[in-house]
Amino acid sequence: GDVTGKMMLAHTAAAQGAVAVDNILGHQRQIDYRSIPAATFTHPEISSVGLSEVEAKALAVEAGFELGTVRSYFKANSKALAELESDGIMKLLFNKSTGEVLGAHIYGLHAADLIQEVANAVARRLSVKQLWKLPINRLPIPLAPKPMEIRRRPPSPKVRVSHLEYGVPLSDEEPQHILEEIVWAKDREIAISRERVPLTKLKEQVALLPAPLDFVAALKAACLKPAVIAEIKKASPSRGVIRENFDPVVIAKEYASAGASCISVLTDKQFFQGGFDVLVQVRQVVDLPLLCKEFILSPYQLYQARAAGADAALLIVAILTDQDLAYLLKVAKGLQLTVLLEVHNSKELERALTFDDVKLIGINNRDLASFHTDLATTEQLTAIYGSQMRAKGCLLVSESGLFSRDDLDRVQTAGADAVLVGEALMREEHIADALQALIHGR
Repeated sequence: GDVTGKMMLAHTAAAQGAVAVDNILGHQRQIDYRSIPAATFTHPEISSVGLSEVEAKALAVEAGFELGTVRSYFKANSKALAELESDGIMKLLFNKSTGEVLGAHIYGLHAADLIQEVANAVARRLSVKQLWKLPINRLPIPLAPKPMEIRRRPPSPKVRVSHLEYGVPLSDEEPQHILEEIVWAKDREIAISRERVPLTKLKEQVALLPAPLDFVAALKAACLKPAVIAEIKKASPSRGVIRENFDPVVIAKEYASAGASCISVLTDKQFFQGGFDVLVQVRQVVDLPLLCKEFILSPYQLYQARAAGADAALLIVAILTDQDLAYLLKVAKGLQLTVLLEVHNSKELERALTFDDVKLIGINNRDLASFHTDLATTEQLTAIYGSQMRAKGCLLVSESGLFSRDDLDRVQTAGADAVLVGEALMREEHIADALQALIHGR
């Protein structure tokens, strides 16, 4: 009790000192004692500051703004920082319109170490983005530990002469991870496809097609939010075969009847057992907008997607340079293809937001290195960049790790307009029933 009392006095004195300095500088302020944390210093510790969730909800109703929440892990001591461990979790409450931090609840071994910084943020009415940019190691920075390097091509590509193949062996000639393996294989696949079907032939096919369906309008028109993009996917590198009884025509019809706003079709053959032929089959039986889910590296693939009946195409920021993205976005616009620009972390999202005319941004909750999924990725990134996305008129799609109506509600609360769901549906025997249960919460 004595320790707790001394800590509370210390927090109070710090708040009084901050106000005194502001007044000296000519800013007339009074202490908001709600900013002084009420903490119980148990093991683990629990601390809270600012408004409680009930108070914040009441204020949101009274003042007419939307309340946002974001959860994040934090590292509060040198050992945790050095070993990239987390020793606590924090839940922030904030005004979605302004980003202003209204309150925080912190649980963990070193909650008391972090609470003063958050208390000051509440007292100074900082935004979530400003809070995360403070140079304090203890704050729960929602960034990927280190962007995973993806080499577009092998360091020593093999050269084929007639029936012989030559190459210089190097220590790092093997792919470092599955995504790099996919990208290298895709380069070879594109070269083979161009030989079989020249770009001029694809352009002729595209010229005969009707205009694409409006993918964004379909998402906006969904009766229940968030809108659902239901995915047709037979397998994945991390999960193997997901659906043995795989009939894309039947699946597409069930998705359409059960309330999907749009359909995503995996077209990668080697790693996901899909194909552009699957996209063609689906286009023939449904009139919903279709997304070509592919590892697109070349404009040629955008023509492949459009020729197969796609209305939208995925571009993955992690595997493309800014120059690549600018050119591919230009080609997609010429083909009237909607682009879903996919990101995994704040660095990629900041890159995505530099491009004009992007109407769909997808936040993939799957870590590319570990393949672990965490819906907090959507929460953390929308807390910081949500206002920028809305200012640009972008719809937000949350991808991966979504298995229930509770999951949909969670990412919608964070700001998602739509979700992309695949595995959760493809594993179900009765797909239409599973999709309706996901949408309606039954």
